[in-house]
Amino acid sequence: MRRVHPEHFAAYRIAGFDLFKGQHERDAGFFERINIPTGTCSHAGGVKIDVHCATNVEGLYAIGDNACGPHQGTHPYGGTNLAFCLTSGNRAAKSVAEFVSATQNSSLPDREILDQGREHIERLSTFLTRDKGLDADKVTYNMQSCFVNIKAITSRSEYLQMAIRELEKVKQEDYPQLKAFDYHDLMKALGVRSMMVLAEGVLKSIICREESRGVVAREDFPMTDNINFLKWVVVEKDGAGMRVFTEDVPTPILQAPRSKYEPTEGSDLH
Repeated sequence: MRRVHPEHFAAYRIAGFDLFKGQHERDAGFFERINIPTGTCSHAGGVKIDVHCATNVEGLYAIGDNACGPHQGTHPYGGTNLAFCLTSGNRAAKSVAEFVSATQNSSLPDREILDQGREHIERLSTFLTRDKGLDADKVTYNMQSCFVNIKAITSRSEYLQMAIRELEKVKQEDYPQLKAFDYHDLMKALGVRSMMVLAEGVLKSIICREESRGVVAREDFPMTDNINFLKWVVVEKDGAGMRVFTEDVPTPILQAPRSKYEPTEGSDLH
């Protein structure tokens, strides 16, 4: 920890504070004072990784807020989220180095990779070569407008379904007209494409979770349901679409109550 987070420990050293000696109080009331309901879904998702930060795509690693950050002991120390960012970055870097070392002498399909790269660049150039169209800001605005009816994160199934239909309309009607006027606009156009995928995944995940937990509050399912939804919601690419399913949350140490109850605030354990 001292090596991966040197500046944090320098501050602790100056303050005469040693994390490794004795027990230290943690301000658990912070979340109650700012009225943020936290929980097992409060990290808001991310790419699923293993303990080496590897995804299920060979050679692809994810860190920080791009990755799923399950409770791993680094979250509060050194600043919220920054500790996991640094820890996962350090671990992923080592994993990538080991992966490259193990595969550098293997035979890779060089021609296939080059062809895929050319096809990708050609697709990107479409944004720049269109004679006219909608700029990225306009398409982004239209996409964000789809969420107005879902009342932020407090919603009902019909509003969520409505948002998905509106998002699909933007995807079918506006996105094909997306035009980049320069390379800065090209970067924003790529962001629009990613936001559309994430928005659809978020909406379908909320629909799947028929309960209120963490930052997700459902008017039609106001109770926390540990009988049916002590689970992670997982989204996977499925052809041109996406598949949404659940996986049980392992509870080898803390046994959560298997019941339905009103959502609680100020606790990471609910």
